[in-house]
Amino acid sequence: MLTETQYFGRSVVYIASYGIFVILLIGTALVRNLGGFLALRFLSALFASVTIANLGGTIADLWHPHETGYPMSIFLWAAVGGSPSGYMLMAFVAQYRPWQDVFWALTGICGGFWVIMTLTISETRRGVLLQRRAKKERKRTGTRNLEVADEFKTHGMPELFKVALTRPFRFLFTEAIIIFGSLYNGFLYGISFLLNGAFGLVFGTGHHFDTLQTGLSFLGFFIGVSLGPLTNIWQEQHFQRKLRENDYKNIPEARVHLGMVAAVVLPVSLFWFAWTSQSGTHWIVPIIATAFFGWSFYTLILMTYQYTEDSYKGKHKTSERGPRCRSFYTKQT
Repeated sequence: MLTETQYFGRSVVYIASYGIFVILLIGTALVRNLGGFLALRFLSALFASVTIANLGGTIADLWHPHETGYPMSIFLWAAVGGSPSGYMLMAFVAQYRPWQDVFWALTGICGGFWVIMTLTISETRRGVLLQRRAKKERKRTGTRNLEVADEFKTHGMPELFKVALTRPFRFLFTEAIIIFGSLYNGFLYGISFLLNGAFGLVFGTGHHFDTLQTGLSFLGFFIGVSLGPLTNIWQEQHFQRKLRENDYKNIPEARVHLGMVAAVVLPVSLFWFAWTSQSGTHWIVPIIATAFFGWSFYTLILMTYQYTEDSYKGKHKTSERGPRCRSFYTKQT
């Protein structure tokens, strides 16, 4: 008989982790010492990152392996654009209210999203769905020898945690694609956060912007990120054409053509921003540079994600498209 741990799906992870994140935001708004603030920020980031780490799996559940380009681009637009849009929105609060109210505002926004997610989210993981169907069928028919196929079975919480906690590190230290992809992503995010910190120096100190104006200076960055999904339409069309030409055999390299352009634009935009960051240069010039940085940053992150994902796919024909859970249980004698 199946145990409750075998029904542990993605929806539970989303709801639980994001709920804890919202609670930690409340603690951050209430804390009054630096040590507690830093600890709560670390923990809230840890639990918030769980949803980002799992969403790739949800996209893989819902779309055919060769059709994940557009949904992945939308997901990464939200993930990458969250930073500059957050600075812009919270600047309206920070301009007129104490810093604690920034976290109260975040609690209200994120808490509202958590309620919507809790009320609307559905399970997508195939193994969990098949197990639930099998259980329902056993109850309906009174037959005890109906079971899901072995490939969809899980084996209890201890083994689940063992696999979930060791697999990322095994990939990280043994797979060249994962190693270099992770290093490159870390490098890109490091540059991004350093650039975010430079806004206060360039626009706040240099151009004498107030808090709200400094926050609005992130608009260029956000516009650049928002152009990324639009230019990815060309990249996705190129990828689909290469698939057709290659009899739908997997071609990860066809995912990164636009990334070659972005890899050049990124350092150019950084040089542009640094060269024009003096107070004597009009403020719009470095902001335009951040738009180019935002586009190249988003595109490189997307190309890295998609290339990594496609590198571990097999051959998928168009004839394989259709319901992912067509045969959901087998008889066990």
